[in-house]
Amino acid sequence: MHKHAFSYIFGTLKTYGCRFNSAWIVSSSWLKESFRKGRFVDESPYVLSDEDYVLKYGTDLKDAILKAKARPKALFGGYTLCIAAHVQPPAATLSAIVRSAGGNIVSGVEDLNEGSTTIFVACEEDMEQVLSAARKGIRTFGSDWLMNCIMRQELDLEAQQFAESL
Repeated sequence: MHKHAFSYIFGTLKTYGCRFNSAWIVSSSWLKESFRKGRFVDESPYVLSDEDYVLKYGTDLKDAILKAKARPKALFGGYTLCIAAHVQPPAATLSAIVRSAGGNIVSGVEDLNEGSTTIFVACEEDMEQVLSAARKGIRTFGSDWLMNCIMRQELDLEAQQFAESL
């Protein structure tokens, strides 16, 4: 598959949702082989791969899918997240992804309570809210952190927090 087409596919909300619902992202060869055999064949040998993905995220797509399949809706299960208004991808998109991964979403930092299962995702334009959340003892991360967790299917709570990087 062409590199730009691959990047486009991985940029869609449905693709992220597929990852949490354990759907495979396969090459067209899978469809051809399924048609040839008259039934759906095992998807795992046909999972798309991309060297850039492996280099960027330290895992391959197949491993990420297998993690999601083994623990459906577990990535953010038990966590409450608030996505700030100015993050990219847009808050509505990230909120849908977090929900599909088992997380709970609240609308504002004022709705967040101190706790080890509370996370605020923000960017520089949301600095006032970041500082407010940090004062409450809430973990603060940027949207890059969130996307890395999604792509790896691992919750990295040891990463540098957004408020710490200021």
